[in-house]
Amino acid sequence: MTQRTFGPEKRDGRWYFYAYLDGQQVEWGPYSSEEFAKGAKDAIERRLGEEHQASAPQPAAAPAGDEPAEQGAPAEGE
Repeated sequence: MTQRTFGPEKRDGRWYFYAYLDGQQVEWGPYSSEEFAKGAKDAIERRLGEEHQASAPQPAAAPAGDEPAEQGAPAEGE
């Protein structure tokens, strides 16, 4: 799980950004421009968010036979 993403920051003429993943600091880079580093950061934040949602338990769906009938619609066999 991503707890915090920060950056980009310039170091030695290159751009980097960082994130804390499960309590560990991870670095991405180097990138040649700040714009490219920001785009990469946004893409990685989206990907990590999707992975987190996919790993979260999903509520169980109700069986199809338990769905209420639509109001005003005739019941089967009528």
